[in-house]
Amino acid sequence: MIKDVTDLEIYGLALENLELLYYLTNLIPSDHRKIKYQANEAGEKIAPQIAEGFAKKKKLFPRRLTNCFLLGRDFRNRQTENR
Repeated sequence: MIKDVTDLEIYGLALENLELLYYLTNLIPSDHRKIKYQANEAGEKIAPQIAEGFAKKKKLFPRRLTNCFLLGRDFRNRQTENR
């Protein structure tokens, strides 16, 4: 069961592959340092974005579930009123 973002396989892969990313970007010639910087920056943002998305989803689920129950109850009430 997934309880935390660290339980997500993709999150672990994002962190593990940072070392490979750094190795590969060090192979880029120094006259292309902007590309090297952009690649490193993009790679470093992957894991935090996964964590942020996981946190938002976790917070929104109970709210959406509650909304579904409320909408269902309102729908049932309207059906009984229209009879």
